[in-house]
Order: sequence, then C-alpha cells, then structure tokens
Amino acid sequence: ISLGLVGSEMCIRDRKRTAAQFAADNMLWRASLETLNFIPLSSANYSGGVIITDWYSRENSKDSIKIQVVFKSDELSTNSIEIVSHKKICNTNGCRTTAMRQSFNSEIKNKILERARILNVAKVNKEKK
Repeated sequence: ISLGLVGSEMCIRDRKRTAAQFAADNMLWRASLETLNFIPLSSANYSGGVIITDWYSRENSKDSIKIQVVFKSDELSTNSIEIVSHKKICNTNGCRTTAMRQSFNSEIKNKILERARILNVAKVNKEKK
C-alpha cells in the first residue's frame, strides 16, 4: 500500500479528517520533514509519497546536495522509505552531478527512522495519559 492510497483510504473512511491531518499523524512523514528541516524543500507531496529538497550547499562551498525521500508504506520500518541523493559539483568548467554514496543515504534514513521512533513513543505516552 502506498502512502497515497493509505491517505486516500483514510479520507474516504473518515470524511472529517483531511490528508493534512492524516499526514500529521504519520510518524515517518513528520520525522522526514523534521530531519530535513535545514534544507529548503522543492516539493513535499504527501499523497504522492515523496519529499524532494532543493539543492543545498554550505556557505562558500562549490558542491551541493539534493535529497529525495520516497515513501513505500506508512509503517515504521526500514523498508518503508527510500532515500535517493545527488551531489552537484560546480567549477569554472561547469557542473557535474553524481549519485551520493549509499552510506550517506543510509545515514539520512537512519536519522529519519530514529526521529520517527521518538515521535511514536511520545504519541503513545500521550495517548496513555
């Protein structure tokens, strides 16, 4: 089930909840936005299940990165999201774009999953009160 379908099904079952409200309850979505909050977003489409950042570089850097988070499920598991990232290096001869190493993608993924777990524990603890 893709996030778009999950969101649509939720809206059909409970017409009072909007996709935005449902997205706020999705820990992976929230955790992804919080983890990537230092980079401007190019696109964040909950129903499409994708977050794409704009190109980002540190001050005085000739290289920049772009990160895409693809949601495959709303379950809190390592198979629920995929990270795709690219690095762009510019010099006087122009710019060259390459895929980032898998270790970088894994690091971003792990940070998102860690943040999602924290959010989920906080939600469960709040519901118990």
